[in-house]
Amino acid sequence: MRIFKLEFQKIMKNPMLWLLAVIFCLVNCLVIYNEAGNKDTSKELVIMHDIIKKTDDINHSRQAKNRNERKQLSKAYQEYYKENIDLYNKLDMTKILKQKEEMFQYHPKGFMKEFVKDNYEHLQKRVEEIKSDKEYNDAFYPGQYYKIHSLLYSKLGKKLIVEMSLLMALSILFIMDYERLQKTNDLVDATRTGKRIMDYKAFTGTLSGILFSAILCSVTWIYFFYCVSFKGLWNVSVASTLVAEKRYSGLFYPFVTFFKMTQIQYLILTLTVYLGIILLIALATIAIQFLLGNSYFSFAILILLNMALFLGAYYSNVTFMNVILRLLNPTNLYITSGAWFMENDITLSFAGNEFWIIGVTGVWMILCVKLARNFKLYDRNVSSIHKNIKNDRCTKNEFH
Repeated sequence: MRIFKLEFQKIMKNPMLWLLAVIFCLVNCLVIYNEAGNKDTSKELVIMHDIIKKTDDINHSRQAKNRNERKQLSKAYQEYYKENIDLYNKLDMTKILKQKEEMFQYHPKGFMKEFVKDNYEHLQKRVEEIKSDKEYNDAFYPGQYYKIHSLLYSKLGKKLIVEMSLLMALSILFIMDYERLQKTNDLVDATRTGKRIMDYKAFTGTLSGILFSAILCSVTWIYFFYCVSFKGLWNVSVASTLVAEKRYSGLFYPFVTFFKMTQIQYLILTLTVYLGIILLIALATIAIQFLLGNSYFSFAILILLNMALFLGAYYSNVTFMNVILRLLNPTNLYITSGAWFMENDITLSFAGNEFWIIGVTGVWMILCVKLARNFKLYDRNVSSIHKNIKNDRCTKNEFH
């Protein structure tokens, strides 16, 4: 416990990590301010929230100007509601699949074709379930006007993934390379505890990375929900037609979630995936640092590895191997951020694909950590043996 405490204190005293965390928080808050926190938009969102909840806040409707604005927004909301409430009545997931296949020129073959077809048939059953349960009828901020979902889970979500990953990687690299930079390797390795110090450092660095990520995520979300009130809206279904936004493909249809999911449930599941992603980054960082033993080289290799995986994520195959490749590539989670737990990518439109990616990738990364750790320990012991032999030779020469 004392070792963890001392290593944790070293990380917490690092000004660079705190400076980065503060900069990331400010950048995220600036994005939120520009999109939803500025005076005009914030005022409009407050009035829209009152309209959605069918309340009349005296503080915001006393002046004639505010009353007129409320009437205009109320009229616009009602028109938007009437235009989009029947989106599910004409929604056919098999047609969506055909449109996407033509749009992306993706025509799967054999087992892959049947796999994709079955996934979209399940999604069509989910559409019928949404219609029967009337999930589509929940009131929410008009998606096409305010784009609340994409702002929180895509625009900010992608930033958070990158920022939390950087904080995690730097926390681990700083503490695992601390002894080398301070030139105290020999002193540490000479002790019984020191031989396993890297394991303690890796664990402490991971916990510190989680702490920095939690602070970053908390500050970002607290400011977001301060600007965009979800009071009384946490139980709104993500599949509501009011939540729907235009997709990256240009198509406009509701978010067909794999199962019934409210806003609060979606937020919690998103946080769980965030944790999974930064733990994958932690494993990759630890493996590379064990192997190279130099934080500068490790950071460069980590960046290059993620860039290669990101480019590889856009490679598509018409066979079932495409699914295997997607599950082995965690950067797909970054690409699809904002569309998790729902129909999105043709290949990954099946329930639980996010956790499959984390699980499958986690297994091979744990194997990489074990291999790299054993290799490094072996290399260090060999170096120590050579060093001892050299010292013995020098001592004998001096004696003679």
